[in-house]
Amino acid sequence: MSAWSNTLGISQVNLYRKYAPKLDGNAKPTKAPANFSIPLTVYLDKDNHQLKVTSISDGDFTYYIYDEYGNVVTQDVINCSSNTIIYIDLWLCQSGVFSIVFTNDGNTYEGEFEIEY
Repeated sequence: MSAWSNTLGISQVNLYRKYAPKLDGNAKPTKAPANFSIPLTVYLDKDNHQLKVTSISDGDFTYYIYDEYGNVVTQDVINCSSNTIIYIDLWLCQSGVFSIVFTNDGNTYEGEFEIEY
């Protein structure tokens, strides 16, 4: 856990890689290759109502934030370069459980966070 995450109101949003079904309807393997790493680290900053996203790779990541009912609350594209820190404003998100989905180069990463007032 980094020193930044030890600050009051800061918690890590754990991302996992999602697999889409193959065309034949069978799910792809659930195990990622041994050398696979998720290119983003995400922290929820409750005090500043934002997500802090750090990327270890270059590229455009499209993100979608969904509420607990599956409705898109906000979406955008962030342009990342290695070790870039980007902040995603969460003022459109009211109290509740939200999921964030990132897509990049055919890969999808998803995590969940909760906002309470």
